[in-house]
Amino acid sequence: MRYGYSQYVGPVAVLLLPLLAFSQDKPLPKKQTPKENTPKPRLDFYGDPLPEGAEARMGTVRYRLPDDAMAVALSPDGRRVAVRCDRESRSAILMIDSDTGKHLGYLGDTLPNLIGLPAFSPDGKTLASLTRSNGILLWDLVAGKSREVPGDTVFDPHWAVFSSDLKKLAVLGVTPDQESKLVLRDVDSGERLVEFAGHVEDAMYPFGYSEDGNVLISASDEAFIRIWNTETGKERRRLIVPRPLKEGKPDPNVTALSVWRVALSPDGKTVAALVYVHRDDTEFTTIHVVLLDVVSGQVVRTLHSGGEGESLYFDWVTFSPDGTRLLMSGSHICSWDIRTGKRIFQAHQKGDYAVYSRDGKRILVTGGFLAHLLDASTGKRVSDMDVLDHWVVALAFTSDGRKVVTGGWDGTVRVWDAATGRQLRRLGKSPESHRGESVDHLHVSPSGRYVVAVDEENRRTRVWDCEKADAVLDVQGVPLTARYESYWEREDSEKAEKEKESHREGVSAIAFSRDDRYLALGANDGTIRLWNLRFGGPESSLPLHKGGVAALSFSEDAERLYSWGLDWTLREIDISTSREIRSIEMHKGEEVILGQFSLDSRWLACGDSTGRLHLWEVATGEERLETKAYDSRFSLLRFSADGRRLLTRGTMNAKRVRENFQALREGRPPPHMEIDVLCKVWDPEIGGEVLALTGKNRGNNWSQEEVFRILSWRQRGSLLPTVATLSPDGRTVATEGGPGAVRIWEVATGKMIRSFGADATHAYTLAFSPRGEIVAANSDNTTLLWRVFPRRSIQTSRDGSKGPPDLRDLWKDLAKGDAKRAYEAIGGFGDGKDRAVGFIEERLRPAPIEIPDRLRVWIANLDEEEYEVRERASERISRMGSAALPALRDALAKGSTVEARVRMKILIDRITLPFEEFPSETLRTIRAIQTVERIGTEKAKAFLGRLARGHHLARRTREAKAALKRLESRSSK
Repeated sequence: MRYGYSQYVGPVAVLLLPLLAFSQDKPLPKKQTPKENTPKPRLDFYGDPLPEGAEARMGTVRYRLPDDAMAVALSPDGRRVAVRCDRESRSAILMIDSDTGKHLGYLGDTLPNLIGLPAFSPDGKTLASLTRSNGILLWDLVAGKSREVPGDTVFDPHWAVFSSDLKKLAVLGVTPDQESKLVLRDVDSGERLVEFAGHVEDAMYPFGYSEDGNVLISASDEAFIRIWNTETGKERRRLIVPRPLKEGKPDPNVTALSVWRVALSPDGKTVAALVYVHRDDTEFTTIHVVLLDVVSGQVVRTLHSGGEGESLYFDWVTFSPDGTRLLMSGSHICSWDIRTGKRIFQAHQKGDYAVYSRDGKRILVTGGFLAHLLDASTGKRVSDMDVLDHWVVALAFTSDGRKVVTGGWDGTVRVWDAATGRQLRRLGKSPESHRGESVDHLHVSPSGRYVVAVDEENRRTRVWDCEKADAVLDVQGVPLTARYESYWEREDSEKAEKEKESHREGVSAIAFSRDDRYLALGANDGTIRLWNLRFGGPESSLPLHKGGVAALSFSEDAERLYSWGLDWTLREIDISTSREIRSIEMHKGEEVILGQFSLDSRWLACGDSTGRLHLWEVATGEERLETKAYDSRFSLLRFSADGRRLLTRGTMNAKRVRENFQALREGRPPPHMEIDVLCKVWDPEIGGEVLALTGKNRGNNWSQEEVFRILSWRQRGSLLPTVATLSPDGRTVATEGGPGAVRIWEVATGKMIRSFGADATHAYTLAFSPRGEIVAANSDNTTLLWRVFPRRSIQTSRDGSKGPPDLRDLWKDLAKGDAKRAYEAIGGFGDGKDRAVGFIEERLRPAPIEIPDRLRVWIANLDEEEYEVRERASERISRMGSAALPALRDALAKGSTVEARVRMKILIDRITLPFEEFPSETLRTIRAIQTVERIGTEKAKAFLGRLARGHHLARRTREAKAALKRLESRSSK
């Protein structure tokens, strides 16, 4: 199966002279003076503007094509690329500098709906394209004006090709009676010159002109080629592509030949046919190019692009301007010497469309979402800019937030400066040495020195030393998600057994110790290998679990290791002696899908195959929560850095999921492109859900190739694409909100704070910076960093003057239900630093000690004889919210009368319901403490310390303690 833009592109005229200025109505002035008070757009490392709200870009947009790009053309001098972009009912032409890859601007975003390939005039001053209404759009690139030549008849055009002199246009289309027609038109007048006959029954494939424009060639899905006279519209001759020979005779195993593309040599004497050979004795399709003599119809030469079994495919074929070379593009770029039949080069560069410059020295290649300029003699890129020609699907911040680590489908790991977007280093060899490999998961050690990269498809796990850019560990075997395959393949027990046997020794869980001394790798056969990264080599190998290791975590002092297995067993190991300290059986009878420890090893969360969520306290083994979270399965399970929140993601339509996976097993496209998904946030302390975000996992905007790969990932239970993540403090959630939109939500209110990048592509993975102020999103070959807190450093007062925001106004905004406005206030307070801390300190006091006395009285009143007293006590306790939960749980555990126990259980259930409605003062308290933590000065820490000395049941006390702990943790690194 072939993918790409090649079905939209055709031969292109390439001659000489540069392009000049362009805009829709008039050329751009040489120098534009920005208006006063207009802020300059932020620029990335390469000098290109960033989207509004973005802080930096990892990678570059140079040479990148827009998502709506459908066809390209190269200017006669080879220095400009014209890209046709389709936008609903309108079109636009983007111009790109081919030497630097810089976007020069659009010719206009209100052009008629265009089809086919744009074409330059020989002097480079005019650009032409066919409109959907069968008109011809001519753009004067010097004057910056366009005119449209009307269509001559009711005719639905499907494809068009301009002659090299831009005087004629061949158009293939369908009439209202569904009759196929091919006509030749005059470009200046639009007049029909000739109508070609004989196309009613034949499926016409893209076609092209000879150099002088007097000959037109077309190909059919059948194995023949037609050559037409453009003066008379009659068929000159028909060339038959012969069946391949085997031992001097036509190969009997060849069932069909398909001529996919054709090209005519500049002298009009030779036709190149890109042929797909279908055989009944092999699953592979052989691809080769047959060169035919136009006069005799005899085969001049056959160029074999690849043998059987090679994963090569090609979509395009074209001659060099001098007719001595042939260029093929597809999964690779191949160049051949026609006279000798020898391959000049084969570049590991995907190309949906490729064309020579007029002088034959350069090759323009478009592959996926990128354009490249190659040297025609070597196949190497002309530009030395380090452009990532792969999708980035994994990322992580280092613990100090100064660096971003990314991994993608080229198999390399790259480290970037988070402030500037500059690439610091690439781990591993050149991308060519990693062809066929991928990086689907990244784990960065606490110090940021070591990176674990997981390759899903090749089942390989590597550990990199960022300081040396060398791999210190390479584990061949099953990646992190292999343990899930048996669940999806349970209908085929024999296959599951084979998979289980082949997965022995495969990596299934990863954990670093806090001091970077140890790395633990859990294996699918239930063993744990412990590596001492300071001295190298495995420390020990412990056979512990039956069925595989699901999750690992070190204690804070790195003296103990906790493991959670598919056998529903929690084990604690003494690292110094390699002995098991304790083992707790927690068998539930269902298969483990995902397992995760909190960073401090206090909590253990598990999602099973029925969509149930289990939560335990590691120290005691007590189960704090067991609930039906999803009706199908989990795809994400992640604690916040402080362990106070748990984020889960799963599907809510089990039937559609099963039908999609069944179709994938049978080799069919998935029938459902939209699956109901639900992100939830849980509070482990109270054992309840505090937020739920619903949405659709929209696959209809991805290509079919991406849908297959993404659903295959999910079939294996992978965490990719991770389209939701939790901030380190658990206060915000980032989700992918449709095509490219990154949305930030406040957990306390469930309301959206910000939305970014609505015109970008889908975010494959998201990550918060350690302080939670920046969210990184991978959407294509770049990574964008977005600021969570909106800026409001300037405020207009009532008299019209501008200055710093009034702290009193910001204090009012902290209590509002409008999350966006409240987070603007948090950002505004940050500009005041210690002055803002002093302002908040005057208004926010530690929780009074008398609260627990009243609470004890109210809990005691739940057992009073009078009904009104019991009701009044219940109402008062309910108003306290989650602050009353610890005392309620303590009283319930100590035992009481049946009446009191029933009321306590009702209160606990009521308080732990999702979307707790906080009073405005409670909201202001939570956000004010968040503001002080964000400021983070010594004065801020001292203030949080005083708040933390309030009663331990009060919300402000618990929030202050958590904020202070996070600040101290960051200071110690």
